[in-house]
Amino acid sequence: MGIKDFFSKLKKGKDNPVVDGTSEKYKSYVESIDDNGLSKMLVESITPELVAKRAEYGSDQYEHPLNTIVSAADTEILVKRFFASINSNLYKKVCAFYDGTDPEGKINGDYQGTKAKTSNPDNGLPVTISIPLRGDLRGVYEAVHEITHAFDVKNGDTPTRMVLGEVAPQCMERLLDQFLHKMSDSELKEFGFNRDVLEDDIKTRRLSTFFSRFNNAESLEEFVRTYNNPKAERKHPNGNRNEDSRYMLAQIYSTNFEIYRGEEQIARLLTFIESVENDDFRGANRSLGMQIYRENDLQRKSYILNTISAVDKLVKQKPVVDSSQRAAKVTGEQDFIK
Repeated sequence: MGIKDFFSKLKKGKDNPVVDGTSEKYKSYVESIDDNGLSKMLVESITPELVAKRAEYGSDQYEHPLNTIVSAADTEILVKRFFASINSNLYKKVCAFYDGTDPEGKINGDYQGTKAKTSNPDNGLPVTISIPLRGDLRGVYEAVHEITHAFDVKNGDTPTRMVLGEVAPQCMERLLDQFLHKMSDSELKEFGFNRDVLEDDIKTRRLSTFFSRFNNAESLEEFVRTYNNPKAERKHPNGNRNEDSRYMLAQIYSTNFEIYRGEEQIARLLTFIESVENDDFRGANRSLGMQIYRENDLQRKSYILNTISAVDKLVKQKPVVDSSQRAAKVTGEQDFIK
């Protein structure tokens, strides 16, 4: 290697280091949106209120327990009803996942693990969708999230999917928020839900997801900052550069996704999923209106500001049910239904 090549390689490592073994196409996508720059902006933008709230969630941020009790059977019913409200073709596909008749994915009904996951070790089909039996509303969110992963796997883990693969599942969770908000009194009674507790759980899920994704942004920023200093102390020594980027982007994109409403919102998400499946990186960004490339400085700053502002507003909202009432409301509602 000549001296010119050596310094060229060193500079690239400082600007945007990536894990060895990733494709050149993947690297070009990541470089085009400067995810390191996004992580730095996000980390530097967090407010004191969010820092304080983050500490309350401890280490189980993304899997933070919820108070709305949901059985395994009711989880399946709710998941199917949710997807039926989104798109008839997706509903049919989800039913086939549960029946084990879809060539692209299947639900692992015997799963005894503690982590929700969609796995295809050989990058083949069908993928296996595994959801832990948690007994609360997390199971519905996790099922919707993991099932959505199986909608864009037909062409394998494309470079676009490697970058944006967590975006659609998190956007789908935000659609699930809307579905739960709109449940009628008769539906709440059918499942034994208390509306106040449910509303607080929706808020908790949004906050816990943000704090988990913020950890990813923090880990990515730290990885880049200490890349050429192996002796530097790291708060996130076990971070994964590529995964951290995916999850951070999911938070940014899903926040912007909420500027859309109704049929347009659903149509944009379905187009995004198709673009990811077909490895159309720019098409995926267009479908969600994301002008997030390195040259889009003003838009990038706006996305970060909106991401922080949306969560900051949630933190400042007072709980619908205070902690002394919550257990009574949950238990009382369940007893009533039984």
